[in-house]
Amino acid sequence: MRHLGAGAGTEHRGWLIKDWLVTGLGMGILALAADERVTSVAVTDDELSVRLMDGRTISVPLAWYPLLLQATEIQRHNWRIGGGGYGIHW
Repeated sequence: MRHLGAGAGTEHRGWLIKDWLVTGLGMGILALAADERVTSVAVTDDELSVRLMDGRTISVPLAWYPLLLQATEIQRHNWRIGGGGYGIHW
């Protein structure tokens, strides 16, 4: 690695690494601090959606979770946040 000067970042294997920006091969990615703690959960007949503190929503097929797929609507809605905000328990 070589230092590229004040504020320029550090180069490593062709990648320029800065406090918040990593570039390589002409591409740039702005890496914002993500808060991946769960704020809410929505379950439909075929999808599980989890809303995160940073505003993102992650949705996956309910088929990935066979026990939830077979659960009743009441059971699916009986969830709570666990693990310091990083887990969901039914």
